[in-house]
Amino acid sequence: MLDLTVRDLFDRYGPTIAVVAALALLIVVMPGNGKDDQVVANGSAGAGFAGGDQVAGGAADGAVDGDSGGSTVAGTRQGGGGSGGGSGGTAGGSAGAGGGAASSGPVYSSSGEWGPGIFPKPGPETSCREDGRMPGFSFYQPVCVPEFKGDNGGSTWKGVTGDTVKVIRFLGNPNPVESATLQALGADDPEAVRNAVDRGLVHYFNNHVETYGREVVVETYQGTGGSDDDEEARADAVTIAEEKKAFAVFGATPTGINHPVLAEELAARGVMCMCTTSQPLDYYKRTSPYVWSSLPLYEEYFTTMAEYFGKRLANRKAEWVDASVPPLDTSSRKFGLIYIEGTGARVDPDVSTAVKHFESELAKYGTGLSAKVGYTLDLARGQEQAINIIGQMKDAGVTTLACFCDPLTPVFFYEQATQSAYFPEHFITGSILMDTTFFGRTYDKKQWENAFGISPLWVFFKDVATSSGYRAFHHGDTDADRGDEGVQINVRQAPIQLVMNGIHYSGPELTPANFKTGFLRAGRNGGTVKAPLVYFTENSPTAIKDFTEVWWNPTGSGKDETGKDGVGILQKSNGGARYEPGEWPELGQPTVFGNDPAPVFTSDTPPETYDHDADGHDHGEWDKAGHEACRSCHRKSNANT
Repeated sequence: MLDLTVRDLFDRYGPTIAVVAALALLIVVMPGNGKDDQVVANGSAGAGFAGGDQVAGGAADGAVDGDSGGSTVAGTRQGGGGSGGGSGGTAGGSAGAGGGAASSGPVYSSSGEWGPGIFPKPGPETSCREDGRMPGFSFYQPVCVPEFKGDNGGSTWKGVTGDTVKVIRFLGNPNPVESATLQALGADDPEAVRNAVDRGLVHYFNNHVETYGREVVVETYQGTGGSDDDEEARADAVTIAEEKKAFAVFGATPTGINHPVLAEELAARGVMCMCTTSQPLDYYKRTSPYVWSSLPLYEEYFTTMAEYFGKRLANRKAEWVDASVPPLDTSSRKFGLIYIEGTGARVDPDVSTAVKHFESELAKYGTGLSAKVGYTLDLARGQEQAINIIGQMKDAGVTTLACFCDPLTPVFFYEQATQSAYFPEHFITGSILMDTTFFGRTYDKKQWENAFGISPLWVFFKDVATSSGYRAFHHGDTDADRGDEGVQINVRQAPIQLVMNGIHYSGPELTPANFKTGFLRAGRNGGTVKAPLVYFTENSPTAIKDFTEVWWNPTGSGKDETGKDGVGILQKSNGGARYEPGEWPELGQPTVFGNDPAPVFTSDTPPETYDHDADGHDHGEWDKAGHEACRSCHRKSNANT
């Protein structure tokens, strides 16, 4: 299995492996999974991000106008770093399709009252980090508050009592193909490791955010169907909501949940779900305030793409078309879009609305698409769809082809383009892992040498032991040895941290509405080359709000996101500088390939985490009598499971 090429996998397993492989790789591209030294490409990067925190939803900071009633804690954005320079941007920058500028930060209550996103100001007796956040390792720790004492309101919502919050750890059904794929990617953790890691992380977060006298108690639920079984997903949602009566759900299988039907059905029944990675805006409107996740929503990708096209590409010569293969007219770029609109025979109507948003954004810059074609994820029809799609793009004279796609079907597209003697520029949209070195190496080399674009990801780091997930787990389970955290540690941390931060920001009266209000008032955090900008808005319950410029270096070498050495690497431009929508500088040309003043691949610089364990303290064993089950519980419990 390890020796199979991606095309071999297609031939052997067909469409079954498509979603499995894409989701499996989420485990290994997230920060915190590299075991070996990585390299800085071209030797000019300086302080690139080593990335200790999560993309899969763990960062929990929000944005809307804050309530009155006290002074604010500034949620300022920190400027980019890296030797190539960066962009700090303004604290009130455009939030793109998400809507609305961020508030200045969480509100401290002058009366000492608690509420969603409103807290009593901590006094000298409260242990706070130097940046005003709760003690802990993550750059994205929530704002510091005093320890809660008083009446938390008891049973404020389904799954909530005065003493506990019930959270379901959803365990899906991996199939043999999934297991084989995970093993091939070096991304498989034994079930015992996954169980131990989740216990340790829940223990850690119960003691490092404020849960208002309630211990978050996790129960594992075994799903009844596969990842593509909508009917079983609906049945599971009914069981979780009506029989288990859970407050929230997160995924526990190696590939998480990422089942939009399950999440939507849970939302319809009043259950929070830390599910999905990215969906169109209309999906989040239907599921508000219950579904929260990490990567930008579709419209945020498209808003950024349109700005980049308008400021750097439109009405300019297509410089990176292969000039040796006519007859493309390169004097002025013509844009084309391939986009995934469904799976198998099912087409998602929300996607067409997002594409229309893209076209309306392009029109603001006086440009548009010369061709657009949707496809559904079905690798058994990959070649058939590729012939049709590439033929349309070539006939339309598209010079600059953007693929808002899954990471596997483009193998067919680019092979077909080469067979058709069609060599346009390829715009990397940042969608579903196409912005990784791993998948870049699976694409036709002649095609991908002309690839550049945008990505919400960042520069990965050298050693998992410097990551916040690793340090949080080992702080929560002081008996664990190095290696006990497995390879999935930072992805496993992400949804748990999202649940816990949301509870922290909700205040004592824990309800989905207050969970949402707390996130929206939490302020902005990050925005540097070391940490993506994170906040939430009314229309954007996804964490990351900024992007970096990327390009493919066909001769660069180093380890991909799975730790495998090879040739061909995805560079981040200008030292990894990041931009929100509305902030991209208007340049005569992209800063990619030979125009990049400071390309960066990976960095030895540790991620920006905090030395919370510097004094050697710990919080006891969660399975021994006498342990305080949460920061403000003050009771004996061994309930964490």
